[in-house]
Amino acid sequence: PSGGYPPAEIEQKSDEEFYCPFRSGGDFIMRPRVRFSHKGEDEWIPLNDPAQVKGQPEIEVSGDDIYVSGGEPTVSSTGEIIGVLDNDKQGTSVVTFTVHIRNGADGTVVRDLVRKIYIIKT
Repeated sequence: PSGGYPPAEIEQKSDEEFYCPFRSGGDFIMRPRVRFSHKGEDEWIPLNDPAQVKGQPEIEVSGDDIYVSGGEPTVSSTGEIIGVLDNDKQGTSVVTFTVHIRNGADGTVVRDLVRKIYIIKT
């Protein structure tokens, strides 16, 4: 946590599921990262690179309403997920994150990556 963001420990339960518990309300930001496993650990794909990503990453939010009014998660132009948790609410919200990865050779979509991020407010 820095800049006043609430502390969270992200737990990866599988390749598709991530759990993020928060003990307090306030602003949060998540920076999803994607890489091609065959290119090496340090070759991350910028989520705003049109040569490697088709369109902007998308999110769908479901589950409990644990956000302040107007604070439901959104995706920034760089692919970050930004939201504001309500201090007085508890529950679990599921953010389904989708990114369309392109093939560098011809620009077609090679793979749609879909991940579920469980935001848990205790």
